[in-house]
Formats: sequence, C-alpha cells, structure tokens
Amino acid sequence: MDLTDPAQNPTNFRSIEKGSTFEVYQGTGRANRLDWTREGAFRTIIIGHAGGESAEVMIRRFEAMLRISPRITALYDVWDLTGYDSEFRIELTKWGMKNRASVLALHSVARSKLVNMGLSVANLAMGGIFTPHGKRADFDAIAKRLGLPLNPTMPAV
Repeated sequence: MDLTDPAQNPTNFRSIEKGSTFEVYQGTGRANRLDWTREGAFRTIIIGHAGGESAEVMIRRFEAMLRISPRITALYDVWDLTGYDSEFRIELTKWGMKNRASVLALHSVARSKLVNMGLSVANLAMGGIFTPHGKRADFDAIAKRLGLPLNPTMPAV
C-alpha cells in the first residue's frame, strides 16, 4: 500500500508527528502511535478503526527494530480500537508467524469483544505467544518496565 496514493489510502492515513523513538499517524476515524526503545521494546496505541495502513506502518517499524535488536517485545494497546479490517489482522499475523523467532513476547490490552476475538485468532496462529491483559494497570506496568512512555498524547479521531 502506498500511503501517498489517495486511491490506496482513502482514509487519508498519514504521518502527523515523528521523533527519535515515536511516530504518530492519523486518518479518517483512526489514529496510531508507535513508540519504541533501542532495546527492542515496541508499543502501538490504536484508536478508532485499524486498516491495512496501520499494519503497514507497524511492520515497517518492526523491520527497522530488527536491524538494531535481535528480539522484540511488542505491546498492543488496542483499548480504544473499535474494529479492524481483515487485512490488518492478516498482515500482522503473517509477519509474526514469519518472524516468530524474533518475537520475545506480545502483550495486549483491549476491551472490545471483537478485538479480543481477533487477538485470540492471531494468538493461536502464532503458537500462544500473546499475553492478554484485562486491566490497563497491568499492561501499563509492563510498558513502564520496558521504558516506554505512559499516557502519551494521541490525536483526536
């Protein structure tokens, strides 16, 4: 997918802010923030609806991280995710299965039954690597321990 091509990016999902250890994307009905450390910790916060473009930016960041850290610990903060396109789940699961040896752990926090179901399907495909957290405090404690910022600002959706 080419995020600069309006025909392939109908939600206008685009980068709105970048720093040395974070990126923020926003589009119609969606926003995605990626934070990472040089030690291989990664967190994505997704609000609204996740599409293939969200998977694309996450996979691009995973690939960049593998060039500096052989193992990744990923945190999916999908507490405010309302739904997702099949492409989002399929592409991330496909990448995870292909790179399973490089994924140390996956943690998620979600409140939507639909999102939790999708995480369960991905977890089965990846051999049970996901640790789901029903309480935000438990998830945030892991993010803090890994050196990821707590409660970073997110754009409005």
